[in-house]
Amino acid sequence: MARLKTITSKDQVAAKDHAAFDSIVASRGSVHGPFTMFLHSPEIAGRVAHLANMCASRGRWTCVCACSRR
Repeated sequence: MARLKTITSKDQVAAKDHAAFDSIVASRGSVHGPFTMFLHSPEIAGRVAHLANMCASRGRWTCVCACSRR
C-alpha cells in the first residue's frame, strides 16, 4: 500500500500549484510515472521536469556533465 496517494488530476493539487501541473502535462501529455509523486512537492516536480526537458533537448552527455559537476 502506497503511503502517498498518486496525483493524476489537476483537482488533486492546490490552486497555487496548477501552473506546475499544467507545465508537466504540456511537456509530457499527462501526469504519469514519478511525477505522480513529485507533485506532492510542486517546486521539485517543476525542477525535475525542467531538467528532463533540458536533457532531451541538449543531449544526455551535456546533462550528465552538468549534473556531475555540481
